[in-house]
Amino acid sequence: MEDKLIKTLRLMILGLLTICSLLCQAQEDKAKMNRFHELCKAGRYLEMSQVFSNHDSISPYTILCSKVYSAIANNQNRLAISLIDDNLRYNWKAYSGDVINLSTILIKLYLEEGMYEKMASHLVWLKEEYYPSQLVYYNDKQFTLVVMSQISELEKQLKQKVLITPVHAIRKGDEQTIKFKIDPFIKTQIDINGTPIETLWTTYSKFAMTITHSVADQLGLVCGQDSAYGCPIVYLDSIRIGNVRFYHVPTFVADVKDPTPYFIKHKLSRRKIRKIREFCAKNNTPQIGLPIIKQLERVAIDWKNQRISFPIDSLPQADMEERMYFAPIRHPVLYMPISINTNKAIGQVGLVNGDYIDMSKDFFQKYHFPSTKMKGKGYTLLTENGINDSVNIVLLSPSLIVGRQKIVPKEEVLVTPSNNPSCDVQLGLPFFKSLGQTVVFDFKEMKIQTWKKSFMLK
Repeated sequence: MEDKLIKTLRLMILGLLTICSLLCQAQEDKAKMNRFHELCKAGRYLEMSQVFSNHDSISPYTILCSKVYSAIANNQNRLAISLIDDNLRYNWKAYSGDVINLSTILIKLYLEEGMYEKMASHLVWLKEEYYPSQLVYYNDKQFTLVVMSQISELEKQLKQKVLITPVHAIRKGDEQTIKFKIDPFIKTQIDINGTPIETLWTTYSKFAMTITHSVADQLGLVCGQDSAYGCPIVYLDSIRIGNVRFYHVPTFVADVKDPTPYFIKHKLSRRKIRKIREFCAKNNTPQIGLPIIKQLERVAIDWKNQRISFPIDSLPQADMEERMYFAPIRHPVLYMPISINTNKAIGQVGLVNGDYIDMSKDFFQKYHFPSTKMKGKGYTLLTENGINDSVNIVLLSPSLIVGRQKIVPKEEVLVTPSNNPSCDVQLGLPFFKSLGQTVVFDFKEMKIQTWKKSFMLK
């Protein structure tokens, strides 16, 4: 009798342990899934890809999303499109209520790639095939109403007038290098409609090209009714950068207003007047944006000889190498990982940022970095009501790791009052100059390579 009771107790204990284990696993899986979606929403695709391991039991939707966002991060939008399209049309039941979520991702990819006919075809499939099929399969009136509403929202995106088409690079002739100067950021002469124009290179701009009204007049361009984001749009016949050409380039026409009335109204100091004028001068310069830069495939910057080239041949073994990635889907920005005091961070590549590294306030507070206040190292925020100066916070003796290599900071790491959910730090032009005499941004392999010494590229 006693033996039977002991066996029963053992079985009960084993059952309770199993239930507890399953509950703990369920909570862990839920926490991981919430983290996965939070990172996706924030555009932190690198961290998102590291949430689940190969041993985790996850839904077909999550598996597909992970592959799709990994492709997007690696500058492979066409692969991401193929992954969704091939799976969704012929296996939509495996994704249950997430078909519309996947379709929303697909529509964004079609818009980014300018595949408007494919986008229209997918919407036809949603209306004429998926909608009636799910009506029979689920027999759920509430779900059907949600599906109808979401399809209607996707249709609105197609009906909007399409203005901003993607640009594509065409290489002609032998590889060429172009001279640049830093004033205070990278500027080069490029041919726009056959006219040499000094242009600023920026990884911040989501537009292929931006020019001022005076440059538009110089080129004989007339701003019509086409506009987006509050700015007129014109199309340039051609842009030539070295031996690479772009045709029919959508270009935004925008000017920063004359700040003199602002100076008078707020009785600003000379130092602040100089800062504002530098800002206006930078933004009133024609700019090459990331949509063009990434089409150059490989951008090699030789800081010592002040030359930029676009090599297609193999390069010497790099001294340092780190991955980089794009996010989000529409109008992506360039990011790379970095560690600060062993804390992993995501850095946004900012070639028009004059600071070495700017750390977000949230990241600074999260890890309690040793710091001090320093005069003249703060930030000036311009508003209609005046100027607000931030607290001047500088990290004390930070250590950096990039590409598994320790780096001694050449300048201060500053703390900014702003926060960007997509990244923890902004990596400025001085940071990339400090990595070596040559840096290559490789948009095919999605990696940054640096060399301590410059070398002549053929």
